[in-house]
Amino acid sequence: QFLKLTVKAEIDWSHRAATNVKRAALLERLELTSVKQQSPLALSTGQQRRLSVATMLGQTKDLLLLDEPTFGQDGLTTRRLMEQLQMEQQNGTTLVMATHDMELVARYADRVLVMEQGRIAFDGRPSELFADVPLLERCQLQRPLSYQFQEVKRDANERVPVR
Repeated sequence: QFLKLTVKAEIDWSHRAATNVKRAALLERLELTSVKQQSPLALSTGQQRRLSVATMLGQTKDLLLLDEPTFGQDGLTTRRLMEQLQMEQQNGTTLVMATHDMELVARYADRVLVMEQGRIAFDGRPSELFADVPLLERCQLQRPLSYQFQEVKRDANERVPVR
């Protein structure tokens, strides 16, 4: 939910304790500078998602609950958004994120919970999750390409005859 008429006003309001330089840097990092005078409602879905996350970062919080924060983002904006969230984490904020993006899980998560029919089917590290192929299949989750590539590479190395 956006409360202000422009992206800049939304950031200024949610980050009122921050300096103008910090607010401008946030707009730049999340690639919102070029749309700062537009209405939040006129933004693309990806831009709205970044603005929504940016407004939550305005005050120090103990916990941030994020629902698919990287939806609609390309690789660069995903990385920048996650870097911003990691900075929050380093400042003591606990991040809880719902996502179907297993590449994101592999790269950024410390702990993963997988829900299956309303119950916790898995609670552990990403590497443990991606090793549990039956669970992944049952829950219709894809192993990240990075894991699939490692497996193909390992299999290829095992088939190479030693001379």
